[in-house]
Amino acid sequence: MKKTIILWVFISLYLLPGPIHSACRNPYLAGEGPLIQPAAASGKVEIKWFGHSFFQITSSSGTVVITDPFGAMGFPLPEVWAHVVTVGREHGNHNNVGLAKGKPVILRDSKREG
Repeated sequence: MKKTIILWVFISLYLLPGPIHSACRNPYLAGEGPLIQPAAASGKVEIKWFGHSFFQITSSSGTVVITDPFGAMGFPLPEVWAHVVTVGREHGNHNNVGLAKGKPVILRDSKREG
């Protein structure tokens, strides 16, 4: 059954004419109504990888977001100052929010795994 579904999806995608686009009217905007704000960077974005799932993303305007900061797991712990810290899962190799210096906004996975 699974092989049939996979084959059907592959054939359907192969036979579709032209590229597939998202349903979003403007991928550079986030929000609706009068609160629409540009979401795309107006310049270059720097991405640093510290290991595992830990990245630092710095916008051209200086906004710093770090993702899934790890604890002691064999990688060196960098000194990072962030505006936002995202936690994809509640495990020690993804949720060391105390590593971030300053007073960042913490965004956690809504499932809140234990």
